[in-house]
Amino acid sequence: MKLLWIGSAIVISSSCNGDCVAIAYPAIVVDVTDTRTGALLAAGSTLVARGSAGADSVSYPDHVQSERSIVLVEGRVPAGIYTVEVRRDGYATWSRSEVILRETGDCGHVKTVHLSAEL
Repeated sequence: MKLLWIGSAIVISSSCNGDCVAIAYPAIVVDVTDTRTGALLAAGSTLVARGSAGADSVSYPDHVQSERSIVLVEGRVPAGIYTVEVRRDGYATWSRSEVILRETGDCGHVKTVHLSAEL
């Protein structure tokens, strides 16, 4: 399986149900900032999504140039209801419950959910 970044999507070189190209879009995008300074904190943070339909996490290393958002790509968590957490050393954990990932009806994709976490 070959992955290619195209804009905000990952194209996977296999087919989805034989009729379309499988594309993995962001499922959950969280903008992470420092409450006091407004500094971007995605680099060095961990995003965790847990729900009855599944669970997964992604971490951005400290040495990565600071980014605004931390992204969990679809396919790692299916449609469902999740609790989303952002963790970073030296900060209190940010949490949002009842985050709903809905299917788009197109090749099993989910609609991207955008959140803002101020740590």
